[in-house]
Amino acid sequence: MIRTSLACLCLATPASADDRALGIGIDSYAQPLGGAANDAAQMATLIPEVLNIPAAQITTLTNAAATADAIMTALIDDFVGKTAPGDQAILYFAGRGTTLPDGQPAIIAHDKAAL
Repeated sequence: MIRTSLACLCLATPASADDRALGIGIDSYAQPLGGAANDAAQMATLIPEVLNIPAAQITTLTNAAATADAIMTALIDDFVGKTAPGDQAILYFAGRGTTLPDGQPAIIAHDKAAL
């Protein structure tokens, strides 16, 4: 299913030298998940194959490396700072999410799981 979806995206938008991806997978919460970190790693191997984005332009943050600061730095530096019109910026997240008091959805970073 994922491979099919990515193949369709690839046909619709050819990869350029400035395309990039960020994969985040977090299993290690107080109530652990199973497979989220592995899913992010698998996506990092599929993206070059299916979307032709070079592995060097893929950032993968899993478990303890997926802190709030690391996630924000990757989003701001890679997605906002380096993305130009026409570039593909692929974000993959596997982990826990929540809804903030104002109703906005949010992901839960590794180091914020106890909040």
